[in-house]
Amino acid sequence: MGLLQVTRRQGAIYKTLNALLRKQGAIDFLSGEIIRDVKVFDGEIESHHVFPEAWCKQQGIPATRYNCLLNRTPLKKDTNRFIGSQPPSVYLARLVEEQGISKQRLNEILRSHYIEPKTLWSDDFDAFLDSRMGDLSLLIEEMMGIMLSRGNLVGMK
Repeated sequence: MGLLQVTRRQGAIYKTLNALLRKQGAIDFLSGEIIRDVKVFDGEIESHHVFPEAWCKQQGIPATRYNCLLNRTPLKKDTNRFIGSQPPSVYLARLVEEQGISKQRLNEILRSHYIEPKTLWSDDFDAFLDSRMGDLSLLIEEMMGIMLSRGNLVGMK
């Protein structure tokens, strides 16, 4: 099974990648807090769609793509609520304008989740998936200490 086919239903794979992101220092978009410092069992961390489900449906993106592991990242509950169903370019602009987070800092925060910022600022879902797939594949390989077959890992072709 490749990363494009993994959803929250594949608990072990999903939880492992979330743990890797937290271990690597993923930072909450809104609070700027390193997520590994937030207690898991407090119920404060949620699996957030980077490109929100409602927006994806409006764009005609199939559920199999927008619900995949690549379009999810751990964020605090308040951040998930702040983002809501807005496209990334809108919620990122709100973070800059309303929360006073500099665009440079926000881009650093996105990179802490292995997200290429320009794909979100331009609402480019396909480029986002491609980029994140490559970045997360490299992270998995690094953590495992082996090279994996790219075709098997990403589930393409």
